[in-house]
Amino acid sequence: MYNQRCPVVSLRLTPERKFVLDTYRYPGESYGDAYVRAVDEMDRIDSVAYKARAEGYARGWAQARKYIVRFPCWKCGGLVPLDPYDTYWMDRIARFLIQNRWGHEWCPR
Repeated sequence: MYNQRCPVVSLRLTPERKFVLDTYRYPGESYGDAYVRAVDEMDRIDSVAYKARAEGYARGWAQARKYIVRFPCWKCGGLVPLDPYDTYWMDRIARFLIQNRWGHEWCPR
C-alpha cells in the first residue's frame, strides 16, 4: 500500500545539476528530501507570484475601467463596454468614425 502511494523515483543528473542539488542540500539531508523541499518551495513561490500577479492585475483593471468606452444598449439603456481587444468591433467602429469624418476637436493637420 505505501509503495503504491509513494513510489520510488530515481533521477539521472548532469554533474552541473548534481552540484546545484548538493549546494542546496542541508548537511546530512538525503537527495530525496532536498528534492521534495525544493519542489515545495517552488510551489510556495508560484503561489506568491500568482497572488501578486492577480492583485496587480485587479488594481490595474480597476484603474483601466475609468477609460473604457461604453455605449447605451438600444433595448434596455444599460451601458455596454467596448473591448479594445475585440478587433472585429473596433475595426467596424473605426471605419464608421472615419466614414463620418470624425477626428480631433482641433486637428494638427
